[in-house]
Amino acid sequence: MHIERIEVVGFGGLRRFEAALDRATRFDGPPRALMALQDAVQLAFAAWDADALLALLTRWGCVNPVVLGEGLPEGAHWDSAPGLGALLDRGADGLLTVGLTIVLDPPQFGKLRRLAARDGRLIDALAEGALLTVRIGARFSPALDALALDPLGFVLGAEAFPIAGADRPVWMTPFLRGLGGRLGRGPLPGTTWGDRARSYKLEDQRALRRALDALAAPPASLGEAVALPDGPGFFQDDALVAARHLGSAGLDAAGLIGAVYLSGAEILLVDRPPPAWVEWLAQKAEEDASPLEQVILMGVPGGQPVG
Repeated sequence: MHIERIEVVGFGGLRRFEAALDRATRFDGPPRALMALQDAVQLAFAAWDADALLALLTRWGCVNPVVLGEGLPEGAHWDSAPGLGALLDRGADGLLTVGLTIVLDPPQFGKLRRLAARDGRLIDALAEGALLTVRIGARFSPALDALALDPLGFVLGAEAFPIAGADRPVWMTPFLRGLGGRLGRGPLPGTTWGDRARSYKLEDQRALRRALDALAAPPASLGEAVALPDGPGFFQDDALVAARHLGSAGLDAAGLIGAVYLSGAEILLVDRPPPAWVEWLAQKAEEDASPLEQVILMGVPGGQPVG
């Protein structure tokens, strides 16, 4: 699946913004606006993924965050979050809203077609294609120590479905939960290389093999590699050298190649990728062998203006 359109309201540095996205999209603009756009995308996905919400709250500096809700996250609270106020536009009254139009992939579309046998509303909805539009609201408490997450809209094709009450479809919550884990925010932490190396799953070992091969090919061109507990290691002069000893070349390669092949994401956000990696990352959204369906590159000169 991939994002076709985004609408953002209420973020500091990005009060109101909307844009159409391609499979490989580049944005450019002030750092604060670019970061707000990345946070907005992650916030939308966090509305159906408790782990993603926890990761976002940690990124925002929330101390001891606790996610609330069963099924889907309903909100969170935390002890403190110095500087969190900068996240919000002064006129937003503590409310952030994000709308995404998502192009569903064939397995997701097929799942909904099977559900149409029990919910006739899906028949008309799917006749309009495989587009899903969701809107999410996040309202912060006045003390900025809690937030409530609320679904504001769920439109499949041209059919708007109730998001609350007895008419809310029973399939909506499990379907949204199935969208979890599909967004990644690069670069990838080095420890994931070791996690994949210790896995007995065939798909993990295949992904690791592709990642190691990519380290030897351009633009990395770092030679034969193996997975160490904290990232890849490279054979140089009869020694095994960790990526961190190769400076930015090794760290960039480990983080970006890992994000593509080892994160498990279908949509990848990358903030200010090194110039040598921009085209390589963009190509990953089009290659048949790539796990990615979309890459969104932030801070790339000549990209769509943000802010």
